[in-house]
Amino acid sequence: MNTVRASKDRAGFSLIELMVVVSVVALVVAAAMPSFGLALRRNRMREVAMLIVRPVYLAHGRAAQKVTCHRVHIRRSQSANNGGDGGWVELAEYTLGDSSNCSLSACNDATNWRVLTTSMVGTNQGLVGDDVSIAAFYQRQGNTWGQVAVNDLYLYFDPSGETRVQFGTGNQCNLADGVISIRPDSGPDRHVRFTSGGSVRYTAIAGIN
Repeated sequence: MNTVRASKDRAGFSLIELMVVVSVVALVVAAAMPSFGLALRRNRMREVAMLIVRPVYLAHGRAAQKVTCHRVHIRRSQSANNGGDGGWVELAEYTLGDSSNCSLSACNDATNWRVLTTSMVGTNQGLVGDDVSIAAFYQRQGNTWGQVAVNDLYLYFDPSGETRVQFGTGNQCNLADGVISIRPDSGPDRHVRFTSGGSVRYTAIAGIN
């Protein structure tokens, strides 16, 4: 009888054992939190990149289908946490009919555009988050990338398949390669790289931050 009672007394966990288990779980969670936060931040950076990549592919396809110039307008900004709005991306179609060469008319026309989509990064209307932003634009200069000190980048898509870039308003539209920096509040930048042939990809480029 006493043996059975002693066995029942040993069936549960003591308070000390429970405290040890809770402490171990807390240490594991604390160790995993930085990695989890980093993964979330990288995912938001990828989402910002997709706000650029998707309109670029759509503009490229629509330009050939509609036989008219299309434009992707990208505005850079600080993150919402740092007083900006994170930047935004706008897709628009030229409205003056057949424009087989963006550089001849559409590229220098600031008014005759029909906005198709607009996507913001941060603030209450944003799609991604307040700790990431479209931060900077770069243009190829020989074997290096040079930052271009403008707030707006325009990508024009000819029906022919060519992509022309305009850094800021009032400048020439040229066939050029470029880079757009996606910046988190903490950590290294990632990049969207585009070419004059119309390709675009999300990547990391050494030497740009």
